[in-house]
Amino acid sequence: GTGPLEEFFGCPVYFNSEYNGAVFDKKSTQIELPFANSKLASSLDQWIDENLSEFKADLTSTRVQKYLLQNLTYGEINLQKVAQGLAMSSRVLQRRLKEEGTIFSELMDACRHKLAIKLITEKKQPIFEVALALGFSDQSNFTRAFKRWTGTTPHQYRV
Repeated sequence: GTGPLEEFFGCPVYFNSEYNGAVFDKKSTQIELPFANSKLASSLDQWIDENLSEFKADLTSTRVQKYLLQNLTYGEINLQKVAQGLAMSSRVLQRRLKEEGTIFSELMDACRHKLAIKLITEKKQPIFEVALALGFSDQSNFTRAFKRWTGTTPHQYRV
């Protein structure tokens, strides 16, 4: 079958067709990506470098955080995608993180926290969009996580 390709693209993949192409529904093509704005994207890149400058670049945990911060807002992300992005297996990634005294879910939570603070303080997106961009299923889950991180709601923090 085409399992890995379908998993990668998130849609059916057909072979031996009359033409090569990708079909998108109109709604998907009109969604504005959170960091489609080039000024915002470059400020995010600078911010990522500043946030990770205190860590050693050769540590797997630092590489994972950089990958998460760069990719978290571009769709669903998980351990397997990060491992693939860093050219290693999920097991190797988990083992290396364990050797460094951390686990993937802790790094994901920390990166979501950092990005949430940045996006909320910039006040450029509605809170529900920030929640979705960070991979939360809804705003209430995001608000609970934000309260755990900061002791306050995103709305109160933004004011």
